[in-house]
Amino acid sequence: MVVKIILNKQIQDLVLKLSEGKFSLVLERSGRLINEHPDTEILYILKGAACQSLQQYANAIKSYQQAIDINADNVNAYNNLGIVFDVTKDFISAIKNFELAIKLSPNFPEAHYNLGNVYRKLNNFEAAIASYTFALEGRHNFAEALCNKGSCLSSLGDETAAVDCFQKAIKINSDYIEAHNNMSVSLKNIGNFSSAKISAQKAIDLFPNYASAHNNLGNSNLALGQINLAVGNYEAAVKIDPNLPKVFSNLANALLQKGDKISALENYKNALEANPSDAQAEHFINVLTAPNTPSAPMKYVEELFNSYAMHFEQSLVNKLNYNFPDQLAKILMQRIGTNSLGAVLDLGCGTGLVGMKINQICSQIVGVDVSKAMLNEAIKKDTYFRLERSDIIDYLLLAELKFDYFIAADVFNYIGDLTEVFHLIKKRNKRSGYLAFSTEHTDTKTYQLNTTGRYTHSKKYIEDLCLEYSYDLTHFSKVNLRKEGESFVTGGVYILAF
Repeated sequence: MVVKIILNKQIQDLVLKLSEGKFSLVLERSGRLINEHPDTEILYILKGAACQSLQQYANAIKSYQQAIDINADNVNAYNNLGIVFDVTKDFISAIKNFELAIKLSPNFPEAHYNLGNVYRKLNNFEAAIASYTFALEGRHNFAEALCNKGSCLSSLGDETAAVDCFQKAIKINSDYIEAHNNMSVSLKNIGNFSSAKISAQKAIDLFPNYASAHNNLGNSNLALGQINLAVGNYEAAVKIDPNLPKVFSNLANALLQKGDKISALENYKNALEANPSDAQAEHFINVLTAPNTPSAPMKYVEELFNSYAMHFEQSLVNKLNYNFPDQLAKILMQRIGTNSLGAVLDLGCGTGLVGMKINQICSQIVGVDVSKAMLNEAIKKDTYFRLERSDIIDYLLLAELKFDYFIAADVFNYIGDLTEVFHLIKKRNKRSGYLAFSTEHTDTKTYQLNTTGRYTHSKKYIEDLCLEYSYDLTHFSKVNLRKEGESFVTGGVYILAF
């Protein structure tokens, strides 16, 4: 009895020392006590925790396994083993051990939470959300589970639900820095830039050296047109953490909008050096060094519109006075009268703005876009017979084409050389038809890559393609496409018969 009392007191002391961060001391004393009491499982747990904290992961795994050998129902040992396997990136073993802990104790919130973290790292966001939900059922005030669930919802594009999770986490812990920062991202993604700015600033107030929050504050300021503030935010982020993803590109974007092309180019080069797969940096280096590349990198276009999707229509229609879908629909209806457009392929359909305007005057409409997030918005409109995620050149090259109209609204802005588009439509479509599209118009060049990152096309360039591929130019007009700054971008509207 006396021995047991002494042992319990020694174990309590080890727990205290572990909480104080005295890991080497715990490792030494737990090892000595294990020699005296080899069947006491808690000693192996404590030794494993000390080894884990000292990054002696192999010894930690051995210790936790020894605890399980003594007691196969030790849920803490399985949970701790899972954490070590997670840290060492053995995700299969981590999942196995968290599931064993949950099987033994279904209402073990920490095990559900830890399992969710592994699924989140594996980008299995649906499974992660399910795990975090189970964790919250067992522990309603689990702020970390709420925050991570919100991040997964954001990754799936459900920003409104994500914001709700972050708000609940902050209600539990008003100083939860990561929740404030993550909420800034989600608020920006849904176009609430002013509130996003407040959330990012709150994270910075709590932790001034939080590079990600400075970066997110810059994103909000840039969206609000506060370019000088954005430059300062990005410069602060770079100073704190030059390895932060996208920070050099973001700084370069702001500098380019400010008109400082030299500094912008320097930072795009820094971005590409830090991440050779940074498609935005690659594209804008081309913009600033003027090689007039044939098209923007598809990865850049995809990332650009994935980031725009949630607030695309609010920004484009409400703030930039974009009404080209209405203008195009009016032109088409004037041409066909009471007839139908027939089968339509909407190239680069985006969120479905064109589809909404012409759905009633065509027999069916198929939408194609490279951006998954944009297609997710288009699905909600229930306008399209079918939606396909694809680069439009790949689609024209590989899909069966039996359409009466091909429509490309604000798509060729990201393709300079339109030769392949004209060639494939004329060669592969199984019937005569029409190609209707818009361009950003220029009178001086064939096509030109501009500092906006978009291309302009001249009427002469389109006429030359018509001659080469036997299209008839049946309509051309100039329109105001959208506002840019204080003026409108002039667009060309074309309808070609083939």
